[in-house]
Amino acid sequence: MTAETAPAAVQTPVRTIDITGIMKCIPHRYPFLLVDKVDVLEEGKTAVGTKCVTMNEEFFQGHFPGQPIMPGVLIVEALAQTACVMLMSKGGLENKIAFFLGIEEAKFRNAVTPGSVLSLKIEVLKLGGRAGRFQGTAMLGQGKVDGAVISIGAPTVQQANLDLASKGGVRYISVDSTTAAVARLKKHYPGGYIEEFKPGPVGVLAPTQVCSFSQFLIVSHKLPDDLVYRITKAIHDSKQTLADAAPPLRRFEPANMAEANAVPYHPGAEKFYREAGMWPPKER
Repeated sequence: MTAETAPAAVQTPVRTIDITGIMKCIPHRYPFLLVDKVDVLEEGKTAVGTKCVTMNEEFFQGHFPGQPIMPGVLIVEALAQTACVMLMSKGGLENKIAFFLGIEEAKFRNAVTPGSVLSLKIEVLKLGGRAGRFQGTAMLGQGKVDGAVISIGAPTVQQANLDLASKGGVRYISVDSTTAAVARLKKHYPGGYIEEFKPGPVGVLAPTQVCSFSQFLIVSHKLPDDLVYRITKAIHDSKQTLADAAPPLRRFEPANMAEANAVPYHPGAEKFYREAGMWPPKER
């Protein structure tokens, strides 16, 4: 579990539980009722709770005088309450009480102070008859999020991550990958598609759905077929060299070079692709 700077929230809730509904789901009351609203994003799978932190919180009286900071254990408790509300608000679990059985790999990156708005994201990892396993992320948000469209692995990301280190660094957020969203993407970027990046690159902290599009080398139709053939072959055979020269090209796969595209391929390129068994071009 981590406390981070909030990414933009773009998913529409399927239902919302207000404070009255929350108090019907769980027995917690002041000063231990630590979530004000819960938005269920995907039934039984994902929800986001909201906690508005004020100076009136009882724990600020002693944690710490003169420097009020919300205890990390209470942030974790707020995540747990969000998970309980998501599940118990569906019905069938009336008069039941959930107990916290364990926690793994909790990390805290930003101080939560009076005036903060905690966004409490919960994802169900495993749900059994009597117990469940969840992943939670508590994020700081103040109603505004600065964002940019930038390539994963680009040098500017490295620098931005250093500049924003005190605020949690850079974080990529998942785009909508529904059929309707992909159709909208292709309307503006015909060659665009959605793919998943695993944690590893700077800013990719969890499996993340990103918008991708292939890069094409545009050449004049007047170039000799043999020259274009040799260029295409050189690119195909230079995967490691390209990866070493530019980090974004580490994901380059020669087998995907012959990709369906609105612009016709040069005859020299087509000749190589046919010889390599990569013709006709395939849709991504």
